[in-house]
Amino acid sequence: GNTATTTAMVTVVDNLAPTVITKDVNLFLDESGNATLTTAQVDDGTFDNCGVTTLSLDKTDFTVSDLGEQTVTLTATDASGNSASTTATVTVNEFNYEPVFTSSPVTAAVEEVAYNYVVTVSDQNTNETLTLGSTLLPGWLTLTDNGDGTGTLTGTPDDADVGVNAVRLTVTDEGSNVIAQEFTIEVTNVNDIPVFTSTPVTAATQEVVYTYSVSATDDDLNETLTITATTLPAWLVLNPSGAGAATLTGRPTNDEVGTHEVVLVVTDASGATDTQSFTVAVANTNDVPTMIGFNTTILEDTPNGTVIGTVTANDLDNDPLTFAIVAGDSETTFRIDATSGEVTVANTDLLDAATTPQYVLTVEVTDGEFTAETTVVIEVDAVTGISDELLETLVAYPNPTEGMLRIRADFLVDHPEAELTVFNARGLEVPVTINRSSADQFELQLRDLVSGVYYVRVQVDGAHRNMMITKY
Repeated sequence: GNTATTTAMVTVVDNLAPTVITKDVNLFLDESGNATLTTAQVDDGTFDNCGVTTLSLDKTDFTVSDLGEQTVTLTATDASGNSASTTATVTVNEFNYEPVFTSSPVTAAVEEVAYNYVVTVSDQNTNETLTLGSTLLPGWLTLTDNGDGTGTLTGTPDDADVGVNAVRLTVTDEGSNVIAQEFTIEVTNVNDIPVFTSTPVTAATQEVVYTYSVSATDDDLNETLTITATTLPAWLVLNPSGAGAATLTGRPTNDEVGTHEVVLVVTDASGATDTQSFTVAVANTNDVPTMIGFNTTILEDTPNGTVIGTVTANDLDNDPLTFAIVAGDSETTFRIDATSGEVTVANTDLLDAATTPQYVLTVEVTDGEFTAETTVVIEVDAVTGISDELLETLVAYPNPTEGMLRIRADFLVDHPEAELTVFNARGLEVPVTINRSSADQFELQLRDLVSGVYYVRVQVDGAHRNMMITKY
């Protein structure tokens, strides 16, 4: 477990020489015929494991007598005194003249047309490398240096580049001379065609408001755009709202169910146009059928199967319709054809003018989804000695009437018991003033009745006739 220590001096010695890397150099004499070469011009990355301390050249000053290729030696020395050398070729050139642009700029361009300017430069110093560049260049331009004193400036301007565009090209020689060529390119506008940017609404529904917000644009700034329609169904209206916008709207009816062609046109201030053509398909919505009943008079001995009237119905969708008597005939005295709407006597034995002088039937029609109702009023007359021919001689005038109505017939002279009653279209009796102005004539005052259709029943000797009157 016994230990002892002591110290020793270790000396680390750097005995590795630097690695010298050089590059050939072009050197230009000044106007007095002299030039100075620096180590930085010749050095091309010299290094040492412990760091290079100094660089030196065996020759730094050159005159006219040194024109041409000269060999120089670059020596690198590190902190330990290790050194290494490598040669480089220095080409001594006459005074470095400034390069010049020998081409004239192309200063005009047209929107959407390729621009091309062939750039050429030169230098009085022969065999000198010239480099093209730019310090001010619009984004639509590209400069290509061919490496032989020529280059191309190319590009295609668009609408945003219309106007004056500033350009500054440069040429640099090996002596670090930089010369600029400054100019402007004026880009002339070309009228752009306007285009529709909205997608048409191609579906519509009957009785539902259709709306299509139309929009268009133009690459030309502040362009005035007008939207019109060259083909448009009557149910649609185009309302321009300015700034390349419009609203196409309308409410199709049953008549518009189907397809409709639409052609819209957008026009700019220069007359350029774009067309948008499409088809609007209007889907059908089932409509409620409509129907009309009737009023009639029959004798109580009318045979079974006798057609006493027809209920008419209409459906805008042309759906098949079905008729049915739903009220007013609990004993099935009458029947209705489900398809045609014809009403016939079904049981003549039930007809009795004394007990049931009137039937008010409720008739329903359906298209399978919707239903509608109307009324059929059937008057039942007893079989009497008053013939139908005599009843038909009754005359009502004036008809239509605004107030006073007269009903007359020659046979009334022999029937002082004749009575008149007024009913509305629903079969309900309405009160009016009735006077027998003469043996063959009655006067009825209808002034207080609302406008519409009424029925005057003339009863004579157990028989009667219903006369339709229009009050306006």
